[in-house]
Amino acid sequence: MSVLRFLSLLSLVVWVGGIVFFAFVVAPALFSILPTRDLAGAVVTRSLNALHWMGIVAAIVFLITSMVWSAIAAGNARLLAAKHVLVGIMLVLTLISQFGVSARMHRLRTRWERWIALRKVMRGASSSIACIAGPRRWRPVCSCWG
Repeated sequence: MSVLRFLSLLSLVVWVGGIVFFAFVVAPALFSILPTRDLAGAVVTRSLNALHWMGIVAAIVFLITSMVWSAIAAGNARLLAAKHVLVGIMLVLTLISQFGVSARMHRLRTRWERWIALRKVMRGASSSIACIAGPRRWRPVCSCWG
């Protein structure tokens, strides 16, 4: 019985402690230490993914051990006990963040990177066209004319 209680408390400590550590230590440190925001964002994204999976596993461990402990101690699992409902809400929010918000952020980041790459290509193409076909007054400032 004490093993069940230990596992349920450990799962909550790992989950909530990870969230607090990430929010107040890891993310601010990365954005202040790393040279670019893109690099810091990539590390934060990877860390947040791991934190979400830790939360999902921790929630499942908590719910199983807590309900088994309640069933042994009180005779029923108390499915609608406040602690089970609150952890269930936290689990649902974590799943939404992992599979909804994070997935959308990834799609937006991919689109943004494609747009930036296309813009660079178009900027290079337009300057080449201007150098070749532009009026004579542009030619002295074009890099393609030396």
